[in-house]
Amino acid sequence: MELPPEVVTEIISYLPFKQAARLSLVAKRWKNLYREMKNIVFREPEFVTVPFTEEGGTTLERVSFVHRMHQWISTTFPGYFINRFEIHFPKPYGFQESITPLIQFAVSKQVKILVLDFSNPNSKVNYRETVFRLPGCVYDQTTTIESLKLISCFIDCTKFKNSTVLRSLTIGHVVLQDLTTLLSNFPSLVSLRFVRCSCDDYDVMIREFRFLHLRWRCKQEDARSFLGFHVRRTKR
Repeated sequence: MELPPEVVTEIISYLPFKQAARLSLVAKRWKNLYREMKNIVFREPEFVTVPFTEEGGTTLERVSFVHRMHQWISTTFPGYFINRFEIHFPKPYGFQESITPLIQFAVSKQVKILVLDFSNPNSKVNYRETVFRLPGCVYDQTTTIESLKLISCFIDCTKFKNSTVLRSLTIGHVVLQDLTTLLSNFPSLVSLRFVRCSCDDYDVMIREFRFLHLRWRCKQEDARSFLGFHVRRTKR
């Protein structure tokens, strides 16, 4: 008994993208199923043989990785929506113009879970060195994104439009500013997490939210710089 194509597509959607693409070689009827995946996760380490280093700069492998991501778009994704879209690309120097269309594509497909992680796990966090600027399409999306994770992205909190569907927000490796504006735009927010951020007005959350859970780990005695801050708001 053969599984219907839509069932196979659902199953392979939970595999790493590269493995799902290889699976298309197993059987002819599976040839293009990976192109219909609703959960897309691009991780640079899965496509390169030499890990990224600060001194490494732009390599041919990094260019090839970006090309692979664009190839997936150019194959004409047949679906109307994407459930999850993730890009994990340490310090994408010089790739802003190449990555932005990928994010725009995901947003146009009504993505629900969006993860953009441009941090380098092998280097010390520089809160003020954010290589990638968040595209305007993410600020403007107010009807589909339910979970948003932004690591090492330059973010202008004043640009976010009011969204009643966003329930989970994670921000990391940045200097946090204008938190009052940010939080006021997400009335349905249930989970808020800051990871290795620097912030002067984190007490805003305590004034404006009722918390079910609150924890943070200070990086040093100065509580304005902290490793983790995770809050959950209770129902009102």
